Amino acid sequence: MSLQGTKEEILARNVERFEWVKELMSDQPGVVTIDRFGGNRKERGYQGEGYLYCDSRLFTKYRSDAPNNQVIGFVEFGGDVEGPPGCVHGGCISAVLDELFGNVVANSIHPETAVTVNLNVNYRKFIPLRSTRKLEAKVEKREGRKIFAVGRILNPEDGTVHAEGTAIYLAVQKFGAPKTEEKNEEKNEKNE
Repeated sequence: MSLQGTKEEILARNVERFEWVKELMSDQPGVVTIDRFGGNRKERGYQGEGYLYCDSRLFTKYRSDAPNNQVIGFVEFGGDVEGPPGCVHGGCISAVLDELFGNVVANSIHPETAVTVNLNVNYRKFIPLRSTRKLEAKVEKREGRKIFAVGRILNPEDGTVHAEGTAIYLAVQKFGAPKTEEKNEEKNEKNE
């Protein structure tokens, strides 16, 4: 079973059900909706809204609090992500956390680019299929090119932690950009 409803219906249902989702969607100073699929990255906005992997297995929505280097959002799981009977597959949970970490890191280091080099997930409690869960992540620190992120997936009703994780990202050159040595050679040729 896939998700029930359109993106708009899923969002409306969760806004009605959870006060914190309503707050998540309201305009707040320094908080932007993330639009990874075509938003204006110059304004630190990129949308984590949509169906992960472009299908109907799950729906995620994120908001970025750039001044505090954190992202808050929610995920609604459909029925096609089953691992243990009646519960979300662990691989799906780790993919959601990796996507969440990628959003918080990308927003905190903009306009730089980074890639995951380490992802550690601790599974605490099963997540039922066809349920909504709260997502939280933040950048903990940066050491040179390494960016360290922490995050978790929670039950929005009672705060139970279902999964928590850490990730290390490495800042890299934008893909397709000339390497630093090539740029230096070009500068030297122009100066001659």
